[in-house]
Amino acid sequence: MIGFMPSTLQTRKERVSTLVVIVRRVLTLCVFHAVLASCAAVPASPKAPVPPPAIASLPNAIEERSPSSIPEVVAAERDASADGDLATLAALWAADARIVDGRGTVDTEDDYVWQGHDAIMDRYVLAVLPVPPLPLDPSQLAEMIVEIDQDTAYAILGIDRWTLRWQDGRWWLTELRYN
Repeated sequence: MIGFMPSTLQTRKERVSTLVVIVRRVLTLCVFHAVLASCAAVPASPKAPVPPPAIASLPNAIEERSPSSIPEVVAAERDASADGDLATLAALWAADARIVDGRGTVDTEDDYVWQGHDAIMDRYVLAVLPVPPLPLDPSQLAEMIVEIDQDTAYAILGIDRWTLRWQDGRWWLTELRYN
């Protein structure tokens, strides 16, 4: 019986040693987690004061109910996109407006639509402003086809199509469709 004792003790020692290793690892992970949690809990530095909102720079043509005013309103949208002027972009679009990307196909099933003012502004921030378009030059504006039907105006330039609505004494962009 005495001959078996050392091996039994050795097995217990191995078990205790293994248990000690596991406990140390768990404690190390707990300490590591606590350090990470305390880093995340550090309050952020005070934010810089928020500047007052920018004033929209709308063209005078926005208040003119004539076919010649439509290209200027469209150009204002393009200029604001090129300049990163979110205040003007926000002031040009109607609350229920939408932008439709036809994705290069005739099929409307695959179109991507930004519906509503907030979605349109997100589109500008995420997709347009990082790689802004070039402003429209006067020769392009001269090629624009404009038609007004009561309170709705339609403008076509190449593959871009705009719809505008006359409301509250001014033109509002209600749709941009491109392919």
